Amino acid sequence: MDEAVCSATETLVRSGDDAGTRRRESPLERMFSLCAPEDRKEYEPERRSLRIDGHCTTIRLERAFWSVLEEISSDEGMTIPEIIAQVAYHCQNVNDKNLASCLRVLCLKYINTCAWAADEASSAEGRTPAASGQAPRMELDTSGLICPQPILKTKKALRSLEPGEELRVITTDPGSAMDFEVFCRAMGHRLVWDRQAACGTYVFLIKKNAATDA
Repeated sequence: MDEAVCSATETLVRSGDDAGTRRRESPLERMFSLCAPEDRKEYEPERRSLRIDGHCTTIRLERAFWSVLEEISSDEGMTIPEIIAQVAYHCQNVNDKNLASCLRVLCLKYINTCAWAADEASSAEGRTPAASGQAPRMELDTSGLICPQPILKTKKALRSLEPGEELRVITTDPGSAMDFEVFCRAMGHRLVWDRQAACGTYVFLIKKNAATDA
C-alpha cells in the first residue's frame, strides 16, 4: 500500500460558507487516511495455537482480526478459545469447515453491530447531531494524533467559532473521551454528544459557550 495514501492526515472542513469548495471525505477515503505506515503490522498474518474443545488447533489470521477477537473476549467475558468454539459450533457448518473465514466474518459483523448499537443509543438519548438543531459549523479531524494534540487543536478551532456554534471533532486517541469531558467542563463548553465509531474512531460534538473564548 502506498505510503502517501496511508499517511495520517489532519483535515479541517468548514460547512456553511465554504461548503461548496470542499467536500467531506467518504468512508473509504477516511479509512485510508487512518491507515498510517506504523499500522501495517495489522495486515500481517499471525498463527496462534489454541486448545479448542480439548483439541489443539492452529489458526492463521491477520493481526487486526486477533485484535477484534481480543476486544470481543473482554466485552463478553469469554476466552478466545471459548469464542472460537462457539463460532465453530454455530457458523462453521455453513462455510465448508473454513474456520478462519468464519472468524473474519464474525469480526466484521461484530464491528458493524457495535457501530449500529452506538448510533441507536445516541438516538435514544437524544444526543445525535440532529438533536442540536443545526449542522456543525466546523469539523476537525485529528486522527493519528495523541494527547495533548487533539485538545490543543480543538481549543484553537473553537476560537474561530462564534458563541453557540458547534465543532465536530474526530480522533483516534483512546483517552480522548475523558480528555474532552474534562476540557469542556473546565472551559464551559457543552459536550453535546460523543460516541465511539468503528475501527477505533471517536467522535465529539462540542458547542461553544457564549461566556468563553476557548
